[in-house]
Amino acid sequence: MKKIRIHLSQPFEEILATVLSLPRAHAPTSAQASAEDEELKQVLRGLYEAANGRHVETVLGLVPIAPPVAPFLKDAPFEVASQLDFLVEAMSRVIACPSEVAYAAGVSDITASDNGRFAPAAANAAMEEKELFSRSIPQPHRSHFPPQGVSYG
Repeated sequence: MKKIRIHLSQPFEEILATVLSLPRAHAPTSAQASAEDEELKQVLRGLYEAANGRHVETVLGLVPIAPPVAPFLKDAPFEVASQLDFLVEAMSRVIACPSEVAYAAGVSDITASDNGRFAPAAANAAMEEKELFSRSIPQPHRSHFPPQGVSYG
């Protein structure tokens, strides 16, 4: 399958057209396809704004109103063969953010791995278990709502 290069420094409309032209991982119905395209557009808009900052269209042109929070996303182009490949690669880059970004955000438990990517340091298992256990005990001061999409009626 031919890989296509997508660079987040290009205009949003070009990136959107390129990503939507990539093959899907499955064959959806026409109703599913339009809903998936809209969801993909929202995800892509979030990635684009994270990489390039927020802009507002004015009579003077695009005016930046917020700086990029993840400029590292546009450092290298994405080379993908499908929409799923693009989403997986984009989320991998977000999760493995560079140490400079993590340092600026005040995260101190990020370490470099052997392959040059960055990952959180090993967590304290006892502390994780305690946190999970404390979440499973009902808290009397919190309202309990069923998970989204679940109804008890």
